[in-house]
Amino acid sequence: MLLHKESRDVDLLGRYGGEEFIVLLPETDVDEATAFAQRIIVACRKLSLSTNKGDCSFTVSIGVTRFASVQNTLIEPIARADLALYKAKDAGRDQLQVA
Repeated sequence: MLLHKESRDVDLLGRYGGEEFIVLLPETDVDEATAFAQRIIVACRKLSLSTNKGDCSFTVSIGVTRFASVQNTLIEPIARADLALYKAKDAGRDQLQVA
């Protein structure tokens, strides 16, 4: 729901693996994609779920990269974004890294 709320009609959203999602942002430069990612991080920080064992909060780690028009597949940019995601996790989570 949160990704749908923050995305545009032209953006493509999908699950990638168990806990990972991909968002493709057509006609968006890295600065705009970074701003989108920051909005997602802030929105996740505001989420809270009450349970019988207390409140549960959320964080998100995000990898951002650029798709070059000379690339024929999404394999390389997805791999770069995935590496950036793991850098964000290794750097303490709840942040983004740009590849």
